Amino acid sequence: MWFWSQNGQGHLFWRFCMNRSLKIGLACAFGAFIGSLVALSLNQFWWWLGMFVGGGVGYLSYELKTVIEATKVAWKQVIGWRPSWQSWIHTGKFFVLSLALPATVLFPIGILCLLLDLALPENNKSLLNLCYLWLAGIPLVGIFNTFIYTNGANNKVISYQEMKDIFFEFNPLVVYFYYVPMYAGIGIWFAIKRIPRLALRVVLGIFIIFARLGTFVWTIFKFIHSEERVLCAFDAALGAGIGYFYHNPIVGMIAGGIFGVLNYEILSKRVLRLVSLKTKS
Repeated sequence: MWFWSQNGQGHLFWRFCMNRSLKIGLACAFGAFIGSLVALSLNQFWWWLGMFVGGGVGYLSYELKTVIEATKVAWKQVIGWRPSWQSWIHTGKFFVLSLALPATVLFPIGILCLLLDLALPENNKSLLNLCYLWLAGIPLVGIFNTFIYTNGANNKVISYQEMKDIFFEFNPLVVYFYYVPMYAGIGIWFAIKRIPRLALRVVLGIFIIFARLGTFVWTIFKFIHSEERVLCAFDAALGAGIGYFYHNPIVGMIAGGIFGVLNYEILSKRVLRLVSLKTKS
């Protein structure tokens, strides 16, 4: 049969699918297709971002199995532990407690947003949108606090027991329906004086997150980087640009795939001789 090799050792169809040129062509085509879709969906001043997206997709989609294996290695290296269900429950409780402080500080802003929504005209709500963005900091601060806690840094900033004390003594209900009516400005001052500690946790949380993210990305990059992936990224980005100017992602996909195969077979193999001509897969 046509799909078996003459010596019976392998399946020609499978060998064809595993051919390196084909894998490069498919990665370039897929990246160019996704990049073209992104470019066409963006504003005309930002269409070039689609080329970066296409290049990134092409870079990662070549030999996807290797990327998955590298991700597992990077995840284990960055995280280094597997929490039990009890740990997840404990972490969830800490997240809830972490919401008390920012919710109390930002509670008046929420009331202000509601008032502005009623007072401002429809075409002038920039201040209202800014307030909504500020309110988004409530869950973000909770996430930062939780991340610090689950990575062992809480001992340097704040302990779990301290968070429980803050939650029961310093939350929106207690502050604004007990402290404020009873002590007037004392409740507001109680919130303001804790802002430095809150800022410290936010800064530390941002630093830890970006440090871990950088380690994660760098580990994957070291594991998967190759000249073929660079070629896939370049041709996928080129195909995405073609797809944008022709207003057709299919055209970009075809162009990206063709450029990828031609660049690999002609430029890499025969001109620059970066790859041996005998390389099959």
